[in-house]
Amino acid sequence: VEVVKNLNYSCDYINIVSLGGGSITQSYILDSINSKGLKIYLEVDVETAINRISNFKDRPLLLYDKPEIAWTELFVKRKTIYENCDLKINSDNSIDEICKQIIEFITN
Repeated sequence: VEVVKNLNYSCDYINIVSLGGGSITQSYILDSINSKGLKIYLEVDVETAINRISNFKDRPLLLYDKPEIAWTELFVKRKTIYENCDLKINSDNSIDEICKQIIEFITN
């Protein structure tokens, strides 16, 4: 929250803050983002999400016996928040393509 609140928006460069999926469920964080920036949703399917975090044993999602089911349940609860974004990008795209889409969106 402090990072989002204290970003310097008068500078000549763009600040990017990558937040965990649950952070925007906190109204004070979402309010701060809405007032100061853009929300970019990197859409991902359950299998890809689980594969990406599987090497990080401290991820709360991995504490469940069936992380796929837990992820799906969390996604269903958060979907409305995620879908209410400024830009949605399929994260199956390459990093270069994702960056290109973000830059095009910001500069147009």
